[in-house]
Amino acid sequence: LGYRLHNAGHRILLERGIQLTHTKRYTLPGLVRADVMQRAIPWTRVMLQRRVFRSELNLRPNNLATIVVVLLMLLVPFLPLPAWPVELVLLLVFIALNWRFIAFLHRMRGAGFALRSVPMIWLQYLYGGIGGVLGVAAWIRQGLLGRLQAPAHERV
Repeated sequence: LGYRLHNAGHRILLERGIQLTHTKRYTLPGLVRADVMQRAIPWTRVMLQRRVFRSELNLRPNNLATIVVVLLMLLVPFLPLPAWPVELVLLLVFIALNWRFIAFLHRMRGAGFALRSVPMIWLQYLYGGIGGVLGVAAWIRQGLLGRLQAPAHERV
């Protein structure tokens, strides 16, 4: 909707003073499924199709770096080196990259809530990153299928 409004010449303004509450009740599997299938994959495809990469869509450098750190944390146990020191450094980098959000959670709900949220933040970056990779793959597949289905004289 936002892209259609923008393309039609309308301006979209962000009003930071408005706060909403989602009333939908998520289970963890439902949240992951919705975030990957209804957000990460479609948004990645739209951004690639329209060649629009905006930082407010979790594409700030620290968001992208966090995805890399999370994926590295998964790979470290398979490397031929002592895993725990590397994992500790990666965890500290993960916390540093997300410090502003963790500090916000601390201010809003306390230290315990902020600490308990760190694994969920990690998981969100994991499945968001996987969804982004799947979105890129779907975009490439769509482009390849489109070229294969085009008449021979239109193929590039």
